[in-house]
Amino acid sequence: MSKNLLKNESHSDGEHWISISDMMTALMLVFMLIAISFMLRVTQQNQEIKQLAEDYQEIKKEIYEELQIEFEDDLEDWNAEILPNYLIVRFKDVDVMFKQGESELTEAFKQRLEDFFPRYLEILAQKKYKDEIEDIRIEGHTSSEWENARSEEEAYLNNMELSQNRARKVLSYLLTLDKSKKKFDWLKSTVTANGMSFSNLIYEEEKPNVEDKQLSRRVDFRVVIKAEERIREISGEGDL
Repeated sequence: MSKNLLKNESHSDGEHWISISDMMTALMLVFMLIAISFMLRVTQQNQEIKQLAEDYQEIKKEIYEELQIEFEDDLEDWNAEILPNYLIVRFKDVDVMFKQGESELTEAFKQRLEDFFPRYLEILAQKKYKDEIEDIRIEGHTSSEWENARSEEEAYLNNMELSQNRARKVLSYLLTLDKSKKKFDWLKSTVTANGMSFSNLIYEEEKPNVEDKQLSRRVDFRVVIKAEERIREISGEGDL
């Protein structure tokens, strides 16, 4: 009887160890499947980002080249430049655009905008670009100065109000142009006016820690491509 009992206990222990072994094998398979699934997802994500990056660079290059060809004879007269890396058309002579501390457009700036914006719009509203554009951002920028400001925060908020008002005034004026009226449905879902205060200062080339107050005061027209936004979403990044 004792032999039978020992035999049964031994058989029971064997079954016990076999079931633990099976369970561990199953868990390893589950972990392997999870790891493989994760690697496949990362690989697919990287491929998607790579394709989007290629599309983004190609569209950006084409838009930049068209803008450069269209405005190359005007940029010097306007004291403007086109930045290819960010698809920005930058108007730098703020003293010609606005009176100091004010948001009303000067007549000289209105004339520049009348010349610039219809041609700018003609390029961006082409079928090959229109559906690829996420935003056209009119950005008002200031220096860090504000007379009689008691703190940097106060100067920042005052400049935020000024830069927002200037950007909004530019947009408001552009919408009165005939070309804008014809494309209003697209513009209202695409063009935004953004006050940036001194959140994106420009620094002197020879002194990278010294603010270039004159160049920091500017109005930028910036194109944001949908692929750029999609890359940020996939990679989990915020605004650049």
